[in-house]
This record gives sequence, structure tokens and C-alpha cells, in this order.
Amino acid sequence: TITIVFQTVGASTERMSTLQVGDSFRDVVGPLGNPSDFVKE
Repeated sequence: TITIVFQTVGASTERMSTLQVGDSFRDVVGPLGNPSDFVKE
């Protein structure tokens, strides 16, 4: 199980925003895009 955090900015993430708990993806590919900095607490 993985947790995906995303911002709705285009067609793909708009479609992802309609998924409910228990729904699934057919495939996952990554990493893509630019790395993000995370605040260490």
C-alpha cells in the first residue's frame, strides 16, 4: 500500500481526484518530475 499526495492541476490529476478509498491504479511509474523538499520535524 502506498499513499499518494497530489495537487489537481490537469486532466490526469483531475481524474485521480475522483477515486475513492479502495479504488486502484492499473500501473504506477516513477519517479517523474522534479524532487520536492520536505520539512524535517
